[in-house]
Amino acid sequence: MSSAIRSKGYGTELVDLNHLGKSDKDVMESIRSKKPLFVGFKLIGNGLMELIDLAKDIKRHYPNTVLVGGGPQVTTHREKLLELGNVFDFLVFGEGETAIQELIDFLEGKLEIARVRNLIYRSKGSIVANPGLLETNLDMLPFPDWDLFDLNAYFPLFMINMVRGCPHQCSFCSHNYFWGREEQDENLRGKDLETIKAHNTVRKRSWNSIRKELVRNIGRYGVTLFEIVDSTPDIQLLRKYCQYILKNSLNVNWVGFGRVGYYSDELYSLFSKSGCIALWYGFESGNQELLMKMGKFYSVDDIRHTVETAKRQGIKVIGAFMVGFPGETSQTLDDTLKLMRELDINTPVLIPFFLQRGSPIEYNPALYGVTVREDWLDLSLKPWSEREQHQIDYFSVNGMPSSEWWHQFEKQSGYKNWVDKRDLSETEILELLADLLDIERERLVRIINSAILNEDKKTLSELICEAWERSRKRAGLL
Repeated sequence: MSSAIRSKGYGTELVDLNHLGKSDKDVMESIRSKKPLFVGFKLIGNGLMELIDLAKDIKRHYPNTVLVGGGPQVTTHREKLLELGNVFDFLVFGEGETAIQELIDFLEGKLEIARVRNLIYRSKGSIVANPGLLETNLDMLPFPDWDLFDLNAYFPLFMINMVRGCPHQCSFCSHNYFWGREEQDENLRGKDLETIKAHNTVRKRSWNSIRKELVRNIGRYGVTLFEIVDSTPDIQLLRKYCQYILKNSLNVNWVGFGRVGYYSDELYSLFSKSGCIALWYGFESGNQELLMKMGKFYSVDDIRHTVETAKRQGIKVIGAFMVGFPGETSQTLDDTLKLMRELDINTPVLIPFFLQRGSPIEYNPALYGVTVREDWLDLSLKPWSEREQHQIDYFSVNGMPSSEWWHQFEKQSGYKNWVDKRDLSETEILELLADLLDIERERLVRIINSAILNEDKKTLSELICEAWERSRKRAGLL
């Protein structure tokens, strides 16, 4: 977003409220001193209500400041977020790069508001949502503006996005809803999974664009750790990425998403040789019938083969298993827990089933024995600090409220807490940092957790500084 804004001739500033030492006061001071054209918010699940409170404070002290909300929560809840708190002037849903440039044109008096795509706003007492845009030529989009960050305050790890959209469609998953479909929401209701899947879009960058970004990240910033964030990476692009690393003897490491039965044994070997440290998989279940209902059209033996192949190549495996999917029983969960123990992967992660906007289950709940309350979007906005999503009764399974449905599996599963609050050791990123710093992973987790808990900025800063020094040496900049 920052790159898109800068291309219009404006400067940008980031206040990361997740960063140790940053607070609402920093935001208020920046507005006072910089008098920005607008203030943008990334709105996402945990912390949403705190951000809305901050937006109210801004309006109270600086009533003429334009407030713009974007991010995943806007895409899922759209107009409802404009009503919530009644504080934002504009919301941007879906992809924001072009929308934010067009919004700037509007604020400068160069474009009518009705022509700003992906925009939600108020007009004559009503809420209006303009038509959306899916950018077809991803190469036209600017590279991420890493200069926006005080990089020395963060670990040297950059994300790379090669593909938007997923060629697959799990029945519980909303990824393709976020990335955009060719068909309108209302026209997909009541449809089956295959019909919904047929309207998904997959858009890819060219290899030349990806190569330039990779070279820039290493040569300009000295970053040698990368997370490929594609929901399902494109095999040909990933192959070129690995081959380029090997051909040019680049000393880099990376992590990304895996998929059962998707990569060949030869490709796993290429991954390993090119610096792949770990892959995240959505295994979801050890019960074949549930896998089919989930839209996971592979076998339990396919899961075993995938894990064996990755392990053989020295690639660490992080695997997610879903608990409480419609149709779950004590026996199917037992199948999953047995498989989880058998696989003996580096990091198993349990995730409760909850209803996701734009998933086949949300579009056609009756097909899965699910009933959804009409006000479910309102209820799902409840602060996660009070209850987690699967504990809020906005849907039922086989007539049982979702919290009760989940409760019957909670003890058996041994579930601890939601994936966004999971321990640092349960992330693929920690595998990258531990390898770079040559520190045993559990020890690194203890150091970081202790520093955050005790607000020990000195220890955290020293660790980050060492990581940058090692990364820049690998990149040949030191």
